Amino acid sequence: MHLFYLIQYKWYIKWPCLFILAILLLSCNKSDNLFSIGNDFVESETNIEIIDTFGVEMSTVLMDSVVTSGTEAMLIGCYVDTLFGRVTCNSLFQIGLPESVSLDENDYYDSISLFIYYSGYYYGDTNQALSINVHQLSEDIELFDDGNLYNNSDFSYMPNILGSTQFLPSPAGDDSVVVIKISDEIGLELFNMFVENSTNISSEEIFLDYFKGIVLLTGESTNQIITGFKAGEGEVKLRLYTHRYEQTIVESYHDFPLINTGNQFNQIQYDFKGSLFEYQLNNNLNEIPSDSSGNRSFVQGFKKIMTMIQFPTLPEIMLNEYGKILKAELIFRPIKTSYSAFQLPRYVILYESDHLNRPVDFIYDAEGNVQVASLVIDDMYNEETSYTFDITDFIKSEMADGYFDTEHALLISIYNETYQLNLDRIIVEGKDPAPKLKLYYLNY
Repeated sequence: MHLFYLIQYKWYIKWPCLFILAILLLSCNKSDNLFSIGNDFVESETNIEIIDTFGVEMSTVLMDSVVTSGTEAMLIGCYVDTLFGRVTCNSLFQIGLPESVSLDENDYYDSISLFIYYSGYYYGDTNQALSINVHQLSEDIELFDDGNLYNNSDFSYMPNILGSTQFLPSPAGDDSVVVIKISDEIGLELFNMFVENSTNISSEEIFLDYFKGIVLLTGESTNQIITGFKAGEGEVKLRLYTHRYEQTIVESYHDFPLINTGNQFNQIQYDFKGSLFEYQLNNNLNEIPSDSSGNRSFVQGFKKIMTMIQFPTLPEIMLNEYGKILKAELIFRPIKTSYSAFQLPRYVILYESDHLNRPVDFIYDAEGNVQVASLVIDDMYNEETSYTFDITDFIKSEMADGYFDTEHALLISIYNETYQLNLDRIIVEGKDPAPKLKLYYLNY
């Protein structure tokens, strides 16, 4: 075919095709909001919007007592400030018999020392030395009927100091060992029991009746540092040093280890005199609204001081009959100037509360995992440092019966993957910006 007619023929084919394609494209553009149902087309008003205007109320809740036993962590020290008052930490534990000891009149006593291992945790000023005094308990450590011991549990001890030391914790978190020289009077007494095969060492139970345990008390010179030590099996020991003469001097040692880790616990004593919380405690109140504390709320330690969150206006969303919550997030920020001297905790955790503002259970996600919020730090501008919880399943569950109980609150507490027990703090911003409930909502 001639080239001219061939080109003309191709254009005759191309233009109708382009025309049909244009119609199809126009049809696609017009049908973005149409649902096809058989041969009918129904316009859809479905859209997803983000709603973050619901009110979030905050309060600070103070618990009388919290479980501090069985954590395998010791806290020793004292810290004083105008926000939380004076908090003092002491640790109590039991020691047992060495695995095997063979001592007789050919052996000689040398010394005895207590070994404790720094966990790397500290709260306060690491430039101040921690003062530790060792005392012997005069009362058996006994668990409560629920199998726990609490921050305000108390057992008597002998007044004389068995040993003392000063420890300067490293902010680098190394595994320093602290060796405290113990009175030779105690050392010789234990040594002679093995030489003489005393009945006091005939069994663990009888030995515990004789030597009831140890309390590590904070020295009076300490007021700006609290330090953590390990308290698992084999991580605390009373070591007896001996020697005997053979062809040469043979030195040996015998370890009395920490036992019954469930009985090891920490006394954490708060004195709120002169602090923000003094009025509430004097009037037997355990809840402080954020607008009564400078538009802020507080979190410290393991469930001791918590921030309570409520959503008073959330029931308004149920007025919309044609919608569905796809996702719900709780976002809050620490006050910018509150963590220059303190590290913010890496994780926080949520509890449901009962009508007495006590934590009763964790908040879980759809897979049954405990909800934990990680710290997000804005290193550049320090504007967006925050914690975010996904509380979708909690909100959906609360609304499942068409009713939302605004008194059913959430409690924010510290969570640490390494130390179950700590005194980390967050001062939560209550106004600029306030905590936010962000809903991803499907309208249909």
